[in-house]
This record gives sequence, C-alpha cells and structure tokens, in this order.
Amino acid sequence: MDYRIDMRELTKNFRQNMRKLHPDLFTMKSDVEKKYSADQSSLINKAYDVLKNPIKRGEYLLNLIEPKHASEIIEFHESDSEKKQILMEILELNEIIDEIKLPKEVAELAQRLEEIMKPFEDDLEKAFNSKDYNQAYSVISKMKYFKNVEERIKDLQLKFNIENS
Repeated sequence: MDYRIDMRELTKNFRQNMRKLHPDLFTMKSDVEKKYSADQSSLINKAYDVLKNPIKRGEYLLNLIEPKHASEIIEFHESDSEKKQILMEILELNEIIDEIKLPKEVAELAQRLEEIMKPFEDDLEKAFNSKDYNQAYSVISKMKYFKNVEERIKDLQLKFNIENS
C-alpha cells in the first residue's frame, strides 16, 4: 500500500471530478440527480481533504489495515529526550508565532514547518512500505504534535492574506 501520492495529480483529479459532479451543475436536473450530485461531491471533498493531509491520509490507511486500532489514542513511545526535543521545538515555534508582525515572517515560518514535517512524511512512507505499522502509528503521533502550530500558521496566513501552498 502506497502512502506517498502525487499532489498535483490528486488536485487535478479532484478538480476534474468536481467539474462533472458539482451541485451547481445539477440545479435544473431531477431531485434524484441533485441528490446524487450532492452526495458524490461531498464524498469527493471528504476524500480530497483526507488524501491531501499527511496525517489524515496515514490514519486512513492504518484504519484500512488495522481497523481495531483506529479509535485508539496513539501515543508514541520514544525516549523522554525525543519527546522533550519535539516539545521544545513546538514551544520555540509558538514563541515565533507570537512575535510575528510581517507577512514575510509567516511565509518563512510556514517554510520552516514544512522542512520539519518532510522527514516525518518520509518516515511514514518508509513505515508503510516496510509494513511497520507500529512505526507508522508512532510517526503520526509525532506529526500530530505539530498540528496546532500548523493551524496557527494558517490563521496568520488568513490574517495577512497570504495564499498557502
């Protein structure tokens, strides 16, 4: 099962499907066709949301493989020093966010977070490729620690009217 996906291809396919099934295209159709369009476009939107997000995609794949663990809270069992290092990095990022005053600083921080997350995504891909699902759970857990930072950066991008990648 492949974890890595081509984001350009995903977006292209999403847009193609939405051009065919968007509810606005079905306003003059029968109620059955309108419902079908609404249901399918909703499903496509949900799938796109899951597939474009590395954490959600990993959790979805793990749920397909090991559904019994899907509802469990995943906590990584690494050394205390690794947990401390991650938490210190998050603290530092949050302090930077608190001090941001310029759009350029938001863009730089977004790039920094992307650079932090890339090795996790690579590790997650390796875990799936080697079928080491315990490792996949562990990596996803680590990635979740950075989710709040990512949300704060998105809020700043909105505030400064910056288009996020």
